[in-house]
Amino acid sequence: MKNSGWIIILFCNLTLTQAQDLFTEFDTIRLEEFTITQRIPLNDQSVLDLSRSSRFSSIDKINGRLEGISLIKRGAYALEPQMDGFSGGQINVTVDGMRMFGACTDRMDPVTSYIEPDNLESFNITHGTSGSRNGNTVGGSFDMILREPVIGQTEGMLVETGLGYESVSNGINANGALEVNREKWAFRTSGTYRNHNSYRGGDGIKVPYSYFKKINLHSVVKYDLGKNNTLRFDFLLDDAVDVGYPALPMDVGKAKARMYAVEIERLDAYRTVSQLKAKLYFNSVYHLMDDSNRDSTFRLTDENGAPSDTVYMRMDMPGWSDTFGFFMEGGASLGEKSHIYVKLDDYLNYSRAYMTMFMNYPEYPGEPPMYTETWPDVFRNVAGIFIRNTTRVSNSVNVNLEGRLDMSQTRVTSETGHRQFAIFGYDIDRGYFELPKSLNLSANFRTNGVTRLDAGAGYAERLPTTSEQFGFFLYNALDGFDYLGNPEIGLERSTHFWGNLHFTWPELKVSIRNRFSYVSDYIIGLIDPEIPQMNLYASGVKRYDNIPAALLYGTSLQLQWDPGAYLTFYTLLRYTYGRTGEGDPLPLIPPLRNTSICKFRKGIFSVQMEGEFSSDQNRINSGFGENPTPAFAIYHLRNSFHWLVKETVIEVGAGIENIFDKAYSEHLDWGNFLRPGRSIYLNLRVII
Repeated sequence: MKNSGWIIILFCNLTLTQAQDLFTEFDTIRLEEFTITQRIPLNDQSVLDLSRSSRFSSIDKINGRLEGISLIKRGAYALEPQMDGFSGGQINVTVDGMRMFGACTDRMDPVTSYIEPDNLESFNITHGTSGSRNGNTVGGSFDMILREPVIGQTEGMLVETGLGYESVSNGINANGALEVNREKWAFRTSGTYRNHNSYRGGDGIKVPYSYFKKINLHSVVKYDLGKNNTLRFDFLLDDAVDVGYPALPMDVGKAKARMYAVEIERLDAYRTVSQLKAKLYFNSVYHLMDDSNRDSTFRLTDENGAPSDTVYMRMDMPGWSDTFGFFMEGGASLGEKSHIYVKLDDYLNYSRAYMTMFMNYPEYPGEPPMYTETWPDVFRNVAGIFIRNTTRVSNSVNVNLEGRLDMSQTRVTSETGHRQFAIFGYDIDRGYFELPKSLNLSANFRTNGVTRLDAGAGYAERLPTTSEQFGFFLYNALDGFDYLGNPEIGLERSTHFWGNLHFTWPELKVSIRNRFSYVSDYIIGLIDPEIPQMNLYASGVKRYDNIPAALLYGTSLQLQWDPGAYLTFYTLLRYTYGRTGEGDPLPLIPPLRNTSICKFRKGIFSVQMEGEFSSDQNRINSGFGENPTPAFAIYHLRNSFHWLVKETVIEVGAGIENIFDKAYSEHLDWGNFLRPGRSIYLNLRVII
């Protein structure tokens, strides 16, 4: 695709209409339903609004448009976020600062899958080692802030409802919200329902097992205690059922999450203290993998259409993850030019999962069920302190120094788990104690009214995940290996450098970002030829271990041009590079990618054209099941109408995604199964 570069340049379009002071430290982008906050001066409001092709766009569609974020896709539901080549335990994904962990040993339920855009207020995204506010991290943090009602505004009630349809999956989306505001209290509840069949790829053929159903509810109550004190209660429910995964040999029968939180906050607490907040929370996740509708070749009929079941071993694989936690945080001024922020936090996570195998192989008739604990009752307690000091050196220079220290203790309490790892010479009777830490220094410079430079360096360590340390024969469908945890695995450590350059003119805004990480003791699965696989389909066993080094580099260019009152162009160009210290490509590294948008909006009508372009990816690690992926270009058309009838807002939206029905897949799509083909969507939204 030699001309793809010219296509990208010619299609450099962007959509932003409400400019802010681009030299503020944080930029806030409001999307009516919620706000996106990123540490960048370029306002992404229209880009993210477009990523919500309708008011029913999933959080995955929004995340995939954010700078530095890519998505690992195993099915049509619950895409896993990746930041600059980091994923899994390398990044912190939190909800309102609360720690939460998926219950699936195969990472089929990232924390983002339990949140819907309708119950979100904002994202706080920080890349690299500087994202340690909510826990030590080497790759960054992704904090999802829940939406809340406002006390003391004009008393009243707001009712919102909507319905949407997507042709590619014959999918129905519905949502609604109720908000009541009073002088001393406020209440909000919102809900989302999704029901999608298997979608059609660009070749017109249905992608099997890409269906899903889910319901999500969030309720929040706030009460004014007086003297600038407020009390808040949150409850969140998310239930998904019949979730298919075309890239995996198993689906999900149930995925359930419950979250409870109580928070007290005091504003302007004292003369120098700007804010104090304390939160106590609990969340519980249950995940059940199900292969009752699958077989080893992803079909239950033979070539003649007759019933067939070639699975040698059926499996029942439930998992649980319960997290109790609290945190206290506050900020204070230290003179006229310095401000300090402190956060104390603690959480206890209890993870467990097991697998019961039922033999279904004619050569071994009458075999009794076999039981193993894939996560053997793992308790992890982490207490930490985070401190950040911001100093205004001059009117054009700010300096930030921040550090974090965690105290972690991990223990396995299951007798079965002890026996399982004793087979490989591990004594996991003892507790595992670690002190991960981080330190970051950064500065931003405003050289004139047009240019701003942000730069910094940092160091951080992160704990291994439950799977990396205590996972027991976890099958990976991408490379076909069983994975075994390593109780003696070491901390992963990263030295991180970044530099961002921003230019701002009245009609043009440009943002260039660069990030480089040198990761020592990088955690990865390595083949152990001495251990036989448990899964009859597996190619062997890989044991998690530390390799000496890995290098990751990410860069991006964002450009916004507003040539007139009604027209806006935007483009986001991003690239990620990753390799081991020996020069081998790291697995699951996305290629050069561009998103471009052109939007026209006048009065009650708006129309927008957008394109997504990706280069091919031939830098692959075949040892991890990767295949080269070709370049592609797809286009979308969207339009909407807004009316105000007395006090009622009516919005009608329609559009076509993948206009030319392109058959394509992205490099981070496991198994290279096709993405959705041409889809016509319609939606209606009413606010009273």
